[in-house]
Amino acid sequence: MQSIPGTNADKSALKRSFQSGLRRVHMWCARRELPERMALYLHSLDPAEQPAVRAMLQWCRDHGRTFVDTDRYLAPDCPAGVVNVSFDDNHRGWHDALPVFEEFGVMVTFYMNTCVLRGSCSAEEMHRYYDLVEHHGRREPLTVGEIAEIHRAGHLIGAHTHSHLAMKKVPLEHARADLERNRAMLEEITGAKVSHFSYPFGVRRHFSPALGEMVRRMGFQSIAAATPGLLYKPRDPFWLQRTYWMLDKPVAWNAENLRVNGALWVKLTKLSPIG
Repeated sequence: MQSIPGTNADKSALKRSFQSGLRRVHMWCARRELPERMALYLHSLDPAEQPAVRAMLQWCRDHGRTFVDTDRYLAPDCPAGVVNVSFDDNHRGWHDALPVFEEFGVMVTFYMNTCVLRGSCSAEEMHRYYDLVEHHGRREPLTVGEIAEIHRAGHLIGAHTHSHLAMKKVPLEHARADLERNRAMLEEITGAKVSHFSYPFGVRRHFSPALGEMVRRMGFQSIAAATPGLLYKPRDPFWLQRTYWMLDKPVAWNAENLRVNGALWVKLTKLSPIG
């Protein structure tokens, strides 16, 4: 069915066309060899998506890459040829996939929201949360017990704010209180210090230097961002630059995204170089 000019469908089609063209341009003028170090991040991991995650991890292994956790990835002496894997938000499927991560020897960092915990929140609260993060698959968050089991399996638990807050849109005091609540809840569940943080919505226009300084003062050891094309930037031990791996796209398509050096485009526009 042809979209009607001016409708949301028409605007979405124009946006997708622009993003596709932007990606092609960067593939032509900014394509490089694979970065020496790669940080990949994802969101949901429903059971039907496990084969796609296996394919991602196998691709990394086939290219001679070694999986490392966030602490090691950010260390000054971290060698080339490593991959860091992380997930954002709160999805029951993470716990279901623990055997997959064990099979490949991956120590994942899970940046978690705590506003929804299965068994402690209503169906309405869950749907409101998944609407916010635009997730349309299985809408089930983790339980307290599952989070503890993920931690006991050796994975890192990171903060992602309590409510998946758009931090730049609220006063600093509000943002700090929401993040403090998130960290306190996760530390109570795991019995371990939460040292790493990923800010919601991930791209630079949703964060600010003032927020970054606030996070430093709170004692976090790193901030994870989510703008693709920045894996070639000089390493900063406080900033984890990540590129999103899309499970509904072929491995080769995702692999090509990792080859884009979009640092200049991001600096000029604060937008993704691959859409």
